[in-house]
Amino acid sequence: MTMIGDRVNWNFSPRGGYGYIIPVAGVVIKVGQKRLQIRVAQKTAEGWEQSFRWVNPINVSSRDKYVPEVDDLGV
Repeated sequence: MTMIGDRVNWNFSPRGGYGYIIPVAGVVIKVGQKRLQIRVAQKTAEGWEQSFRWVNPINVSSRDKYVPEVDDLGV
């Protein structure tokens, strides 16, 4: 069961990605009945900014590795 504050990998499948899956590091912010809201890092011209995504819990797996771009954004 996923809890708020858990480090996760979101297995993102882009449209037209021909079946490729991209693991995106994130942190769980909210837990809904059907979906999870996670915070991910997004690269911009100024640096890393936080972005929020609602994802299906089936597409999320646990993450042990520390990723400073994501884990330091909430501080």
